[in-house]
Amino acid sequence: MSSVSAVLQHVSIDWIILAVVLLIIAIDALRSGVARAAAVVLASPATLALAPFLGKTAFVGPIFAQLSTPVLQSAVFGGLYLILIILTYRILNRFDSYGPGILNGTLAAAAATASIIAVWIASGALSNVWHFGASISTIFSLSYTLFWLLGSLLVIAYVRG
Repeated sequence: MSSVSAVLQHVSIDWIILAVVLLIIAIDALRSGVARAAAVVLASPATLALAPFLGKTAFVGPIFAQLSTPVLQSAVFGGLYLILIILTYRILNRFDSYGPGILNGTLAAAAATASIIAVWIASGALSNVWHFGASISTIFSLSYTLFWLLGSLLVIAYVRG
């Protein structure tokens, strides 16, 4: 028992958060299919692509310019991400009579978790809410964001296909 507590003392909270997100998405994917995980993966690059236009949009732009605190800007970015996840899920959702299986559910959860962390680190807005440690930031750095997102898309395409 003391060896387990010694190991847990050296584990970063970032890895624990990553494992909890992965576990939640895996349970959901095993329970109800991979459509939600696929929606998260597909909404991730779309959010990164659309977020820069928030400040330039006709009606939203002036309001967004008044949001001076990083937490409010993070909330707007997170809101856009959530809206795109919901819309993508509505597009993808189909009612299957069978579950995805353990392998497909786990793969979908890993892809969704990787895309969430990649978007979190790539967007400056969400980094204001939580800044990941050096190990997670290195693995999911901007240099690898494209690879993580494309890899997530490939995994979801495999799982859904």
